[in-house]
Amino acid sequence: MKIYADIFFIVNLSMDLLLFLIVSLILRGEKKLGRFLVASTVTASFPITQLIFPGNEKISFFIGLLAVFAACMIAFYNSRFIKISLAFVLFSLLSSALSEGLVA
Repeated sequence: MKIYADIFFIVNLSMDLLLFLIVSLILRGEKKLGRFLVASTVTASFPITQLIFPGNEKISFFIGLLAVFAACMIAFYNSRFIKISLAFVLFSLLSSALSEGLVA
C-alpha cells in the first residue's frame, strides 16, 4: 500500500485546524487563525515523522503527547496553564473521537 505524505499531511492539517477551532469555541477563547495554523502544522507533521522514522511505540506515544501539548501552547499562547491543559485534553478527546468516527 502506498501512502502519499503530502495528502496525508494536508488531511491531518485540515482536521487539526478544525479541531483547534472547535476547542477554541468550546473554551470561548480567542480565534487566532495564524496560531492555529502553526499549531496544526506541528500536530500534522508528527505522524509524517512517525512514518519516516518508525520506532518504539511507547516513546512515539509520549512524543506525540508532547507535540500536542506544545501545539496547544502555541494555539492558546496568552492563556493560563489550566486553560492550555484543558485545551490539550479537549483536543486529544476530540481527535480520538474524530479518528474513530472516520474509521467506523
